[in-house]
Amino acid sequence: MMAAANTVAHSVESIAAISEENSASAEEVSAATEEMSGQAEEVVASASSLADMARRLDELVAGFHTESSRGSGRAAAEPEKLVSRHAGERSDPAAGKKSARAA
Repeated sequence: MMAAANTVAHSVESIAAISEENSASAEEVSAATEEMSGQAEEVVASASSLADMARRLDELVAGFHTESSRGSGRAAAEPEKLVSRHAGERSDPAAGKKSARAA
């Protein structure tokens, strides 16, 4: 009877030790999951920021044309005159001044 009691006690101790190990492992997995979740949020924010920058760059580049893009086969020496942000004015990059916009 004593041998059976020792076997049961040893089994209970083994189960307790395994439970503690499992608990510690679960805590490690939980911490790693939280860290990965935070990193994933950072990646999403970075991707969104890069997409916004790409759209803005596309808008800026759209204002520049070359002669070859118009079908003449030659590259333009200067970017096309860009419309100023001020209403009614046009920037003249070659002259370095602003002139009244033609109606």
